[in-house]
Amino acid sequence: MPTMNYRRKSGMRVKGVTTILGCLAKPALVPWGYSQGLENYARVTEGIAKMIAEGAEDPNVLLGHIMQYLQEFQIGSLYEKRDKAADAGTLGHALVECDIKGLPAPDMKDVPKDIRQKAEGCFLSYLEWKDTTKFKLIHSEIPLVSEVHGFGGCLDIGGEARSLELIDLKTSKGIYWSMWCQVAGYGILWNENHPDNPIQGYNILCIKPDGGFAHERKTDLSDEMEVFLHLNSIQKVLDKKGIKL
Repeated sequence: MPTMNYRRKSGMRVKGVTTILGCLAKPALVPWGYSQGLENYARVTEGIAKMIAEGAEDPNVLLGHIMQYLQEFQIGSLYEKRDKAADAGTLGHALVECDIKGLPAPDMKDVPKDIRQKAEGCFLSYLEWKDTTKFKLIHSEIPLVSEVHGFGGCLDIGGEARSLELIDLKTSKGIYWSMWCQVAGYGILWNENHPDNPIQGYNILCIKPDGGFAHERKTDLSDEMEVFLHLNSIQKVLDKKGIKL
């Protein structure tokens, strides 16, 4: 979703939910990056050792081969691997989102068979959730602004699933607590703008890179809302001082 500009009725620009959540650490990324670094280190050392054992007599030629080999392990390759691993999850996310919002399914004719099968398996799990909850879309991608707290956000999906529910789609290996803080921010926005029709349930649909599907639902996010509002206050102080994290 493209970045949106949120403004109060006065025209004053305010930060969005996602930006505010940037004040909260994402610890799950640290061990992932560390494990990828160890894996790449093992591959590099093994590859270089093999090249030396089989290498040319001329040291300069051998050095050239090693330098060329190391080009494959530039920092960008770490993120390329992450993005490649998320292909099935990205496709699964698209399938679910298109179904929820009544959009045409994405074209999968050029998608590798293994990725397509994983994404389709994830989609079938989502359909089971949809059937169980009798989900019906009410609105999607609704931009809202809080005049009280001074922030904005675009709610992903709202619908009926037992009651008036807020649904957030994630492509991730799991459902993390920080995600609930984000959903809490959206809940604050909705409830302030629609006090006569508050959210009754909060849902996260998690599309996993390996084709897995997870769903969690909560009816009370009062603690997460409190944390989010503290983060909003921190963001305002950072903005006042011109500090960027």
